[in-house]
Amino acid sequence: MTSSNDLEKRALTLFEEALDQPSDHRRAWIIKQAGDDTALLNRALAFHDLDTEDAVSIHTGGAIAHLEDDAATPERIGQYRIVRLIGRGGMGAVYLGERDAGDFDHEVAIKLVSGIKRSPKLSERLRAERQTLAQLLHPYIARLYDGGELDDGTPYFVMEYVPGTSLGEYLSQHRVSRDDGITLFLNVCSAVQYAHQKLIVHRDLSPSNILLSDDGDPKLIDFGISHTFGDDTDTDHSGRLTMTRGYAAPERISGHAATTLGDIYSLGLILKDILRSAQPGADEDLTAIVAKASNEDPERRYTSVGALMTDLERYRTGHTVNARNGGGGYAMAKFIGRRRLSVAAGTVGLVMVLGALTAVSVLYTQAEEARRESDRRFEDVRSLANTLMFDIYDAVEDVSGAFKARELILETVSDYLHQVEGMKSPSRDLQLEMADGFYRLADVQGDFTGASLGQIEASKENRATSRRLYEALIEQYPNYAKGQNAYADFLHDAANQEVFRERNTDRAAKTIAMAEAASDRALALEPDNADFFRTRLAVMKIKSDVLQYSGQHDAAEALTKEQLEITRQWLETHDDDRVVYSLTGMYRDLGTNLFDQGQYDEARIAFERALEASDRFLANQPDNRNGRHGRMIIHWQLALLNKELEQYDEARVQIGKGLDIVKASLAVDPDNRNGRRELAILSETAAELDAEAGNREAALSAANDAYLYFKSAHDAAPDERGAIMDFAYVNSFMGSVHRRLKMTDESCHYYQQVETIMAGLAAEGPLMAEDDTFRAQNAEDLANCRAENL
Repeated sequence: MTSSNDLEKRALTLFEEALDQPSDHRRAWIIKQAGDDTALLNRALAFHDLDTEDAVSIHTGGAIAHLEDDAATPERIGQYRIVRLIGRGGMGAVYLGERDAGDFDHEVAIKLVSGIKRSPKLSERLRAERQTLAQLLHPYIARLYDGGELDDGTPYFVMEYVPGTSLGEYLSQHRVSRDDGITLFLNVCSAVQYAHQKLIVHRDLSPSNILLSDDGDPKLIDFGISHTFGDDTDTDHSGRLTMTRGYAAPERISGHAATTLGDIYSLGLILKDILRSAQPGADEDLTAIVAKASNEDPERRYTSVGALMTDLERYRTGHTVNARNGGGGYAMAKFIGRRRLSVAAGTVGLVMVLGALTAVSVLYTQAEEARRESDRRFEDVRSLANTLMFDIYDAVEDVSGAFKARELILETVSDYLHQVEGMKSPSRDLQLEMADGFYRLADVQGDFTGASLGQIEASKENRATSRRLYEALIEQYPNYAKGQNAYADFLHDAANQEVFRERNTDRAAKTIAMAEAASDRALALEPDNADFFRTRLAVMKIKSDVLQYSGQHDAAEALTKEQLEITRQWLETHDDDRVVYSLTGMYRDLGTNLFDQGQYDEARIAFERALEASDRFLANQPDNRNGRHGRMIIHWQLALLNKELEQYDEARVQIGKGLDIVKASLAVDPDNRNGRRELAILSETAAELDAEAGNREAALSAANDAYLYFKSAHDAAPDERGAIMDFAYVNSFMGSVHRRLKMTDESCHYYQQVETIMAGLAAEGPLMAEDDTFRAQNAEDLANCRAENL
């Protein structure tokens, strides 16, 4: 037998799905979907009928514009003495009141609502809804403080008194600049959005219900409080309509229930009024925004106030607006208007980008000339955007001067993604492409292991958007294997950021657990998928890193060996270069773990096997950037190993090979942020070797270059724990170099700097085990340095 809780849940789900249907089709849709399940049908229809019953509304807030005949003014209401009448209208009267209880001074607006019959049901509903509106605590919403009933049952509301001019009156007497007008409107939108988040619809947005204070801030007043009376409702609603003619949505005028889309319609007309005051001429983007917000068809409006605000912000920053659908030429014009980049026309990267952009423009032009082919156009543009984002971007990544060309690609694809994100009901494949696209944007903007553009904040924003899209996708399609795998890959990268950028292994461990679940789900659905297998290896690798940085070296070593075993088994039956590349990283990780435990001979064997795997991979893909990057790391690790064993000649050979790879990459793309970081890291090791050999001038020169890089990176992100730790490491390195050069005063200074930095980090939160060990080693170095200085 179906439990009542289960019935309630299914009925509510059915009703919520019905809300996606046109309002006049919802009842029939529910009947059709419920089929022969009478209990489900009756309960779902009860939700539907409750949502659409006749309602009267009681406004809260400012004055009433249309006065009726005077009525007797009460001397006091509740704890307040009535000072004067502010206004009177069909809904009742608004008075200015002063608190006279003697405890503190307080002016309020008090609204009496006339013409409603008293009943216990009404009293209870009014009390509940007063409590609801009292929760609206927003700087641009007039507060509701209290309420109750007079002796004769007349409801009253005690509200914030807002002396000021209505927006409508202000616009009739003043001209505002376009920018100030948009700022004002966005403030109003923030108030409406806040109310919607509290599940409250205003119901009567209009310029007369927006007051402007003396400093120009808006205050939203007269929220309609919806009351369902059923049989007790006065059927004569004349004079009680909770809407202002000219600003009410068409569906409201025809008798449908108030919704957030109705508020959005009203906002569109308010924006139109503001813009009409602000400027004599029309702006196509703003006209499109107004038209979309105030479209007579609710389904064609913005889906939320937030979407409307986003389009206005995009307009202000010179980006394309979703309401416009202007095509590739429009996107290009917007881009040029924002930033007139100077990229040499002869550069191969720019030629490829311009060719791609031209193709986008041609596709859009063709589509606009032949609207019947719009579906084909979208698929073509969609395909080309993916080509830009993944194939062409990768192709120009190593082209000389390609840094700015890559920026241009990202700007163009970002505009495309933001337009597609606004589409209603995209397919699951398109949802995945959007999530992948924002993830790719975040990666190339702010990844710290590849050729990043160094746009850290933009990267964080796009990473958050990507995560939201992935989570929505797999919630909707839990058996979509590609979606689960993509989400696992994203979470693997998020954990990577949490370990190395945020230095938070606890958070990373939780993220990895989610990644493992998604990866397991994908492989369970498609066990022979090579892409899914590589993702699983990547998740295992970051888990091994977390164990390593948490001080669990044995567990990290065991997990890496498990990775190696399953990878070797896979390669026996699969020829996959990308898995071979993963094998390179596994041997590197194993060697690092063994090195940290002092097992130097075993570490050397692991690093040499990493070189063998690297040779195998680069033989097939000699120009692969990731392959060269991995090779550079192996040479650096071997240099560290040989330096530790005091085999300095071999250490110099290995660090020289690593530096050759980094310098070759920077010669191709000198603006590569991560290439410069890698150069600084390898320069540290080179400086220590020069200091050991007594090459004072070379050692100090390389050391200062490395120090200045990490200091500038720290100054650019002073609150990022990864950047702070990098700065601590470089100070430790400077202490080591100066100590080798017998410059003990300078050496002690740098070691003390490390302790100051680490103490600050520890005060903000627990250190990773790896960082704790580093701090302890530095304390020992500082003590030895001071002892040498005595």
